[in-house]
Amino acid sequence: MKRRKIEETIHTIRYDWEDAPLKVCDIPKDLLPDDKIYCHSDAGFVSENDSWGPFTEYFVGRLRDQTDEEYQKDVEWWEKKKEESRKARYAHYLQLKKEFEEGKLTKIRYEMSEEEIKSFEEYSNRRFPETHNTEQEEVKAVK
Repeated sequence: MKRRKIEETIHTIRYDWEDAPLKVCDIPKDLLPDDKIYCHSDAGFVSENDSWGPFTEYFVGRLRDQTDEEYQKDVEWWEKKKEESRKARYAHYLQLKKEFEEGKLTKIRYEMSEEEIKSFEEYSNRRFPETHNTEQEEVKAVK
């Protein structure tokens, strides 16, 4: 597993009105060429219980290398997910194996009754009439 880059916010600029333009004097002087500036504008919301005024925020993001602790956490998380996935696939395999050995249709944690199996088989074996071109039949009937 490769180490990844993590983007973190290094600076936030907030204006208390909607769609505010970014002022050059508010931009930090220590920006790097690969830093990114994101904008979030909100019109505000007014209600009896919860209200906030309009605002615009600018976030300056910078990529950094993943630390050893973060990398180890990611590795452990993926190992846990792989193990959970393996157990789920094995449980599904056992369910299918049981279904084929017993010759019964089963649902997850539920075995179908004989009546349900018969109605299912009856429905799946049902033949539906094929569609016919009714205009041609009407022309033949008129002749």
